[in-house]
Amino acid sequence: MEYIDTGIKQLSSYNENEDATIQKYRIDFYLEKSFLLSEQEKYDEAYDWLKKASEIAKPYRSNRIHSTYYAIENSNFDTHFWIICQYLKRSPNKLHSILSEIIESFPEYHHCFLVEYYTIFNFIINDEFLTENSAEQRKVCEYLLLTLLNAQEIKHISKIRDPSQFDIVYYTKLSNLRLLFEDEKEREIQYRMPFFHAHHMNDPQEGKILDDYLNHTSKSATAQADGRITYEENYVFLKSYFSYPKKDGESHIREFLPMWVQYGDDAKGCCVVLNSKTFEGCTLRKITYLSDEWRCDDEKINKLLEEFKESYDKAQKICTDILEKSLKQGAQKTERCALEIQSILKHIVSHIAYLFKHESYKHENEVRLIKTLSESKLTETKTICGEIPKTYIYNDSPTFIDEIIMGAKVQNPEDYIPFFSIHGRKMWESEPAKQLKISHSALRYR
Repeated sequence: MEYIDTGIKQLSSYNENEDATIQKYRIDFYLEKSFLLSEQEKYDEAYDWLKKASEIAKPYRSNRIHSTYYAIENSNFDTHFWIICQYLKRSPNKLHSILSEIIESFPEYHHCFLVEYYTIFNFIINDEFLTENSAEQRKVCEYLLLTLLNAQEIKHISKIRDPSQFDIVYYTKLSNLRLLFEDEKEREIQYRMPFFHAHHMNDPQEGKILDDYLNHTSKSATAQADGRITYEENYVFLKSYFSYPKKDGESHIREFLPMWVQYGDDAKGCCVVLNSKTFEGCTLRKITYLSDEWRCDDEKINKLLEEFKESYDKAQKICTDILEKSLKQGAQKTERCALEIQSILKHIVSHIAYLFKHESYKHENEVRLIKTLSESKLTETKTICGEIPKTYIYNDSPTFIDEIIMGAKVQNPEDYIPFFSIHGRKMWESEPAKQLKISHSALRYR
């Protein structure tokens, strides 16, 4: 940060009426100072420097081609807005004093605005009931903003920064592994990983732990007047892996009997050892395991969960109050507002719902890739037809396998070697020195 401070000091020798180039340099340095302070989690100071940069650009906002304003408009507003949110979170008493400034600035940054925040502010600005009731508007904005921010921070912490530091494996049926190897077309070899729908996961509480913590029941089904149940869909697809930190950078693959039983087709399947190239361009996230008291081993996540629940509860409370007004006044716009708040909260919860499991699964050290499919992308889904049709999609990036360990109860394992060997060579054709290893489990199994 020393070079930034030096630059700011030199620029301070120029008066405020200098040409636009000097002002642009000031903005650039102030924004960089703000970013570096945010990296050190000094959000109050980071916000102050961000505000200074914004103040310099303010007189030029009417002239969108002016180089001084251009410096603000083409900077990374996602980062700036993150700093604002972090500042507001730590100084909630100041939220109301700067909320109007954020809302007024919102249209200028729509081209690079974070989508989730766009949804909230678009609602806050345009909802008929909230625009007529400024007190409720400020509260709804505050509670939704803080709920989303805490969810985003939990997601940030869950990210695996360097998958190469872990041994990452998964257990599966041999028939499911074929789905990966059969993902090739004429003159195009892809070998993408299949992601199965969240409803097909082994844990019956998959995605529901957070709802239990919030004392909230996600309505995946609703009862009709005639007693029939109507189901709703969420289109969440997952691929789970088990990770173990490497020792001194070296792999030490261990097999676990419970994994073979639960995920490896009772040792008639295989254990797939993945190369870290598989996760280039992907966001791999670790699972947090919660106790019956809703606690985990990471105190930072414990604190974030508490803050998440607090803002979530406040948003639900004001939603309930608005609904009561609707019942008394019979106003449709009041009911629409409450329903939209509930919809936004449900969407926020869905972002982190699949990052939590009960601590009884803690031994799995699970990490996973999560993909939520929009309705426009449903044509990408495929199905394994059996007694229960199972829906899956392919990952966007290719898979690279170091080793396939066949289970102890696989009959005639030699029969699979030609198939795996041929596809293994195709998989690693860009690196001829690499070779897919095929082995047989050393675990004794009745």
